[in-house]
Amino acid sequence: MTYREIDQDKFHVILRLHKKFLLGKKKGKKANFQKVNLEGNNLENFDLRGADLRGSQFDQMIPRNCSITGSKWLRSDIPWWVGHPQQNEIVLCEE
Repeated sequence: MTYREIDQDKFHVILRLHKKFLLGKKKGKKANFQKVNLEGNNLENFDLRGADLRGSQFDQMIPRNCSITGSKWLRSDIPWWVGHPQQNEIVLCEE
C-alpha cells in the first residue's frame, strides 16, 4: 500500500480544522487521514472523533486519551485501535 506523507505542521493544521468541524464551526473540516503515514506524529490528547483513518500507518497504538469515537478504520488496521477504551465505538469498513 502506498501512503501519503504529511509533515508535523500539516498534521496540526488538519487537526485544528477538525476541531472546528467537531465544534460545528463554519470553517471546520473533517479530518481525512486515509492512507496517510502518521508515524512520528504525537497522538496524545488529539481528538480524532469521526476522522477517516482507513489504511493509515502508525508507529504506536492509539493512546487511550485520544478520542476515536465514530472514526473510520479498515478491519485490516488492527492492531492500532485494539484495546482502546472506545474500540466498540468506531466504524469498521471493508475498504
